[in-house]
Amino acid sequence: LVSRSFREKAFRSYLDAHKKVFSRYDVIIVDTAPSTSPLNTALLYAGTGTVLAPLVLDGQSIKAVQVLADVLAEVNSDSKERPLRPLIVPNAFRS
Repeated sequence: LVSRSFREKAFRSYLDAHKKVFSRYDVIIVDTAPSTSPLNTALLYAGTGTVLAPLVLDGQSIKAVQVLADVLAEVNSDSKERPLRPLIVPNAFRS
């Protein structure tokens, strides 16, 4: 997908073409590296419902929440059918 134009839409088309397979599942979890890579963007464009974001409560990670919010806003503005909602889950928390 990296070299392909409109890779997010190409990935969504792939999922739509295989809807019968994917519709058998209530939830599909894809564990990716925390980045704004082309793969992550394509997965967001293909997703529906909730984006689960485990977050270590340190300064750098908390700053990254704004990046996630901006990316989700862009993805949601391109899709009229379903907004993605973030669910932030604190990880490695020690009081």
